[in-house]
Amino acid sequence: MYVDYGYYIIRPCRCPEFLKDFSEWILTASGCICDAEPQPFSCMTSDERQKEKYRKRLGMEKQEFIDFSEETLRLFGEDRLDTDSRFLFKQDAEDIYRRYFYNRRGVDPGYRLIGIALEEALLPSLEDRIIQKKEVTGTEERRFLGFDL
Repeated sequence: MYVDYGYYIIRPCRCPEFLKDFSEWILTASGCICDAEPQPFSCMTSDERQKEKYRKRLGMEKQEFIDFSEETLRLFGEDRLDTDSRFLFKQDAEDIYRRYFYNRRGVDPGYRLIGIALEEALLPSLEDRIIQKKEVTGTEERRFLGFDL
C-alpha cells in the first residue's frame, strides 16, 4: 500500500551534467537539482536584499509577494509546510499553486504540482533517518544524507 508523503511545487529544470545522458530536462522534488516553492527561509529572512531577490526571481509584485510570504509563514508555523518546501496536505499545495504559480497573468511559468507517494513499509525507515540525522551514537556519528527519495 502507498501513502501520500507530500506535495511539491517545482519547475522542470535542465538535467545536471552528471545526468546528461538521462534526459534534457528533469522534474524532481530534489532541491539539489530543481527549485521547489515556496522557500520558507527566503520568506522569513530579515535580509531585505535576499527577500527582494527572491521576489524578483518569482516575478511577483510587492503586495503579491507580501501576501505569498505571509501565507507561506502561516503554513510553515502550523507545520503544514516543511523546510524542504513539502506541503503535507494536498489542499494547501493546490491553493498556493493556483494563487501564485499556475497560469499567472495568462502565462504558463512552467511550475508543476507533484505528489510523492511511498510504500507504507518504507515510512518507518525514512522517519528513523530524519530523526537520527543529528544523533551521535558512541564514537560513530550518523550522517543524514538528505530527503531524496
